[in-house]
Amino acid sequence: MTSDQLTLRAQGEEDISIFSALLQDALFKVGDFHWSPTQKTLAAVCNRYKWDKKKRFFGRKPKRARCAFHFSSVLKVETQGINFKDKDQILNLLTIEYSAQDGIAAILTLLFSGGASMRLHVECVEAVLSDVSEEWDAKQEPRHAP
Repeated sequence: MTSDQLTLRAQGEEDISIFSALLQDALFKVGDFHWSPTQKTLAAVCNRYKWDKKKRFFGRKPKRARCAFHFSSVLKVETQGINFKDKDQILNLLTIEYSAQDGIAAILTLLFSGGASMRLHVECVEAVLSDVSEEWDAKQEPRHAP
């Protein structure tokens, strides 16, 4: 691992907002998600757009890196608009929302473009995010409508 690769831990709402910013525009294949109810974990790998390395000067090419993350203490996962039979379906992460709940610590909602979503009911916020590859040139910089 080089010094440009991230490894972060989330344990609360503020940490989740940092994860959300770092994972904005990450590309996932549906087949790269793994939910284990017995271990109460959701894990995935993605191609993370490296917003943290973006510079405002001309000539800096956009970069991506392979990134792994997992959430622990996951009691339940609900999805909408995700076809788990299509393992090659690409999901583009827009944001991760945090919502405190009575009786459980929180619901973390991963919102993807096209209206797809994944809601994680968690006992407590425990997550780890790590870059697991060298960066490479992205084909283009993600664009968002104003």
